[in-house]
Amino acid sequence: MTEKLIPTTLVGSYPPPNWLVAKDKLTGTGPPRVRMRDVWKIPPAELEEAQDDATLTAIHDQERAGIDILSDGEVRRESYFNRFANALDGIDLDNPATVPSRAGNPTLVPRVVGEIRRAEPVQVKDVEFLRAHTDRTIKITIPGAFTMAKLALDEHYGSQEALIAAYAKVVNEAQELMKTDEPMKVRIGIGLGAWPFGTVRPGDVLDFIDRCEALDIDSIWLSDRIVSDYDHLEAVTFMDFMAARMENMMLGTSVLALPARNPVVLAKELATLDVLSGGRLLPAVGLGPADSADFQATGVRREERGRRTDEAIRLM
Repeated sequence: MTEKLIPTTLVGSYPPPNWLVAKDKLTGTGPPRVRMRDVWKIPPAELEEAQDDATLTAIHDQERAGIDILSDGEVRRESYFNRFANALDGIDLDNPATVPSRAGNPTLVPRVVGEIRRAEPVQVKDVEFLRAHTDRTIKITIPGAFTMAKLALDEHYGSQEALIAAYAKVVNEAQELMKTDEPMKVRIGIGLGAWPFGTVRPGDVLDFIDRCEALDIDSIWLSDRIVSDYDHLEAVTFMDFMAARMENMMLGTSVLALPARNPVVLAKELATLDVLSGGRLLPAVGLGPADSADFQATGVRREERGRRTDEAIRLM
């Protein structure tokens, strides 16, 4: 593992090349929850080889950029969710359900119609390919049980907790298969994103933390938005609240939009939280989304994001 004070890594997916995917289809309706085979421009018989080529490009670009912890770029996925989740038994992919998204738009999601099981190794080849083509520290990401349960329609288990537990079982099985000959730590974290509990009640958060601790969840991650169309609490203050309840879990941001914040004040806030939580803070930072209204609200021009982020990291 790298010993750098602030190791760098790629958060999210690497932009897939235009020769591989039809980006108008991929981005036209938001991240797909079900299979979306028509986004691939390459015939099925040649698709795996083409995805390997695109993955090599992502690996080499990360190496040239000096990235410390490399991912495979996730270019084999139609979304962060569906490559793993839709490879499981118990899912009806041919007859998806339609549910409203967070923005209220109709969205196709997989239907859970039977016991969720791992039909075959999922993403093991992805790990092996990545390991074979770089000597740097690597990572691979899979969707968590909470995420998969929230993005599916349950017609089998009858409760959200039972559905999450079923997904958690296959995630744990997958991590065992992904272990390589070198030491590898597999941690399960939950990304809350925006407010996932419906009505804003602090007690719901405390109950959720207690359940996560009982399940040995490693960490909870919050996204960062200043302007949002839905309930989205400020990330640092939210982490302060949760840290007071937690005993073992880590806290992280995925990711703080550094150009929109005062780096000196933010460094003080994060250092204080890290001390009071016993060193359990994972402060991931990044440029923020290119189209975010946060930058307009904070007076930051899009073309300034890189420079401001570099300067902020030096100051912090």
